[in-house]
Amino acid sequence: CVVDLRKKQEMTELPAARCKALGIAYAHVPVTPETLSEQDIDHCRREFARSWGRVLVVSSGGQRAALMVVMQAARVGGWKASEAAAKCPELRLPAYREYLEGYLTRHEVGA
Repeated sequence: CVVDLRKKQEMTELPAARCKALGIAYAHVPVTPETLSEQDIDHCRREFARSWGRVLVVSSGGQRAALMVVMQAARVGGWKASEAAAKCPELRLPAYREYLEGYLTRHEVGA
């Protein structure tokens, strides 16, 4: 499964048709630091859950992909926000680190 977080203007070609021809599931969930929402995260989590195998998460610079993957790993693994942030130093944008910490704090087990 490929989960593509890029906006259309970030792509040189639209990969949906190529993925379909190869028998690879494809989900387009375009996000930016300014537009990231709980619905986007829920959409990605549904795609992760639907996948029977590996999931490739794509973004132009890698930070959006890292954010989505670490949020999923933290939710599944029951990590605290500080633990997840420490495991993903690639999240250099303050907006992403803040979003990660806020999201995981809101979704802590027992919260």
